[in-house]
Amino acid sequence: KVPYSPELFKDCIRNPEVWDVFGRKQYEFNFLPKLNLIHCPTLVMTGEYDPEHPPAFAKQIASKIPNSTLTIVK
Repeated sequence: KVPYSPELFKDCIRNPEVWDVFGRKQYEFNFLPKLNLIHCPTLVMTGEYDPEHPPAFAKQIASKIPNSTLTIVK
């Protein structure tokens, strides 16, 4: 169960200009193709109910980084 909805999370952003630059634009940025360039041991960590970086995304990130460890905190 997610503790709160994405709409409620979005309402936490008080300045619409900040949301436009840092909120919406983040979905246009794709770093996944270059994660394989990381060559040091890496910990990928998220919370079980993290609305901003859900476990499904953390799993995708960890799968792209060689020698990574995924931890999902309850």
